[in-house]
Parts: sequence; structure tokens; C-alpha cells
Amino acid sequence: MVGMTTAKPDHRYSRSGWITDCDGHTVMAAPAGSVCAAGIRHDIDVEVSGKDPTLASIGWVEVSRTDAERRAGIEALMALIGLAPTRPEHGVDVLGALLSAPLRLSRRAGHLSIGKTGSGKSLCASAAFSAMSGIGMAGTAFSIKLPGSSKAGVRAQAAWHADMVCFADRYRHRAGRGTSQGNRVATDALGVLLDGSYDGVPDSSLHRIKTGRALAPVETTAYVTGETTPDDDATLIEHSIMVRVFKGEVDLSGGGAIDRYRKLHASGNSRRGLADYLQWLARQVDDGGDLTGGGGLTGLRVWADGAKRSHAVRLGFGRAGEAVATDATGWQAYRMYAREHGRADLLPAQDELDGWLELLVESTSIAHAGDSF
Repeated sequence: MVGMTTAKPDHRYSRSGWITDCDGHTVMAAPAGSVCAAGIRHDIDVEVSGKDPTLASIGWVEVSRTDAERRAGIEALMALIGLAPTRPEHGVDVLGALLSAPLRLSRRAGHLSIGKTGSGKSLCASAAFSAMSGIGMAGTAFSIKLPGSSKAGVRAQAAWHADMVCFADRYRHRAGRGTSQGNRVATDALGVLLDGSYDGVPDSSLHRIKTGRALAPVETTAYVTGETTPDDDATLIEHSIMVRVFKGEVDLSGGGAIDRYRKLHASGNSRRGLADYLQWLARQVDDGGDLTGGGGLTGLRVWADGAKRSHAVRLGFGRAGEAVATDATGWQAYRMYAREHGRADLLPAQDELDGWLELLVESTSIAHAGDSF
């Protein structure tokens, strides 16, 4: 396989995300296969807490060797837009999360996909998760399952997902007597994810004083599915992108969009498509490309922050526009990747994409205002 190394692991890291190895190479580190400018590496050892099989499956096994493979990878990722044929902005958002997460934005955005049981929201999230994992598309395997998760546990998992999307499933805020404590635990856990997706959760000096151990800072991109938004803390979602999914919008029919995407994942195309993009980003960092200007990972952040500011001004609507500008920045970087490889024609036209991003701003601004969306 082109550019793959299989040496015995001698580089060990406690989290995923961008690292600079001992030879100065930039690597997107993950337990099931890392990506660098040369291709796939298997000599990077990323620790997995509790030997969680879902986390252990995160990573990549190959990059494209031919133009046909690259085309298939791009087409597979673009197929996420078609999972909800009447609501393409849903796929635009989950793709925006995948594409913007590695850009090291100083301020990112959380992503909440809200819908009733059976709406297909979890299957859509599972489809996106399959682009960074070999776990498959069951709709039940995610980075975090929120029911029963503690704030500390969620914090540890979120911190581990640096520079990539942390998928969390099944946020619930129940009504009725005797539910307040459970709701508070769930909302606290959600708060860690959403705060860590905006400007980060710093390490805790108080925790270090008490226990002698530091808590790693949380800088992730959380994509959360749920049945409702937190009723008792509206400020929690003010930096997040909000999408409502109604039953019938996601194509769950036999042989429909979800089934077709399962085949794309089984072929390896969607996972390879994301690996190609990460390889291109690593080359930008190592070779001083247009995204970094020779400034390494810091240069990547500077470019991404500047691009996001421009998109936020264009989109308007305050914090809603700022949140969706995160997606727009990811899409801008991905269009640069596709254009460099002569495959920008496989992406939505820019004016069409802009229209979908504006729909995301609209739904997000309504949710931020506390109205039904």
C-alpha cells in the first residue's frame, strides 16, 4: 500500500489528533491507523481508555492510489448529503463537522441533531462516524453514549478526540417528577461537549491540587444526537449548530440512501475519502502550502480562523452565523483539496452550498432564540 509503514509502534500518545513525531512529521494520530503526508502509518500507538472497541476502531487503513479511488472517496462523502433528500443541510452540517475538526480553529462549534426516536438521526451520525472508523454503520456505536455517562467520563472521552469529531448519542431531557437529578447529570455532560467544541475546556488546576493529576484540556468537535434540547439552560446551545430531524426526512427505505451508504462504507470508499483529505492537510502543514504559509499547525489555525471570520460576516445573524461559519470553513478547505486534485466538480456548486448553509443559520438562530425549530 502506498506510503504505509508497519514498523513496531514506538511513538505512544494518550490522545488522538495532530501530533508532530520525533522526525518532525505532522501526523493525524488514531489507534486504528494514522495519516501523514506520505500516507498511512501504523507505528503510532494511541492509547485507548478501557480498551473501548469503538474508540479502538477509529483510524484509517488506506489512502487513494489512483484518481478513480480518489473520485470514489469524494463521491462517498458527498453521499452523506443525500441521506435526508429533502433536508440536504443535515448532511452539509455533519460533513462540515468532519471537514472543520482537523483545522484547529480557535473557536469551533458544537453540533446538535434533534429528533424523535425512529427519525434516523442516529443512523446519519453513524454514517458520518463510519468515515473515521471501521466499526460499521449499526447506528448504535459512537464515541460516547450519553445516557448514564458522567461529566468526568465525558470529559475524558472528549479530550481524547482532539482535532476530530466526538460523536455522542442519545441526549435526553426528561419531564416529570424525579427526573431533575438525571437531567442535571445529562446536561452537565452535554455542557462539557459543547463548551469543549467552542473555545475549549482548560485543564483543571483545582483538580491537580486535589489529586496530583491534571485533567487534559478539551478541544474537540462534538456532534450530538438527542430527542430534545436542554430546557433548563438555554445558554448551553448558544455556540452550537442546531438541526431538527423529522420522521420521513431520512431515507430509511429498503435499498434507499442509508442502505446505499452502508455499501459505500463496506467498500472502504468513505473512510478512504476522509483519509485523503487528512493526508492533503498533513502535506499542507509539512510543505508550507496555501493553508499554512509555512507556519505549520499554527499556520493552519491562523488560516482557518481568518476564513471563519470572513464566513461569519457574510452569514450574519450573530452567534448562529458564527457557528455555521465553522462548517463553511471546513467546506472551503475541502473545496481547495478537491480543486487541487481536479475533482471540484464532484462537490455541490458554491451557490447551492451557500443556500444550505443559510438554512442552517436559520434553524440555528430560531433554536438560539428559544423557539420551536
